[in-house]
Amino acid sequence: MRKIFISLIILLVLVIGSSIFFMAQYFSKEKNPDKNVSTLYFRGDFAINTDNPREVVGYADHYFIVQVENLVETVYKKCENQEIV
Repeated sequence: MRKIFISLIILLVLVIGSSIFFMAQYFSKEKNPDKNVSTLYFRGDFAINTDNPREVVGYADHYFIVQVENLVETVYKKCENQEIV
């Protein structure tokens, strides 16, 4: 009977302790976390040669074949404070 009583007390202490820990973690988070999020930009690294259409089609799961009639415009945008890692 004494072992059961001690086991129940240990279980109760563990449940209450873990509940307090998780509640403290939940309520300590900021309400608007998007303000402190930093953005990192990475260079693309490919296992295939993306300039070779045969490799791209062979590597891809889904693909479609088109013919480009004319190029209207190409726009390259660079963000301020852009860090390339």
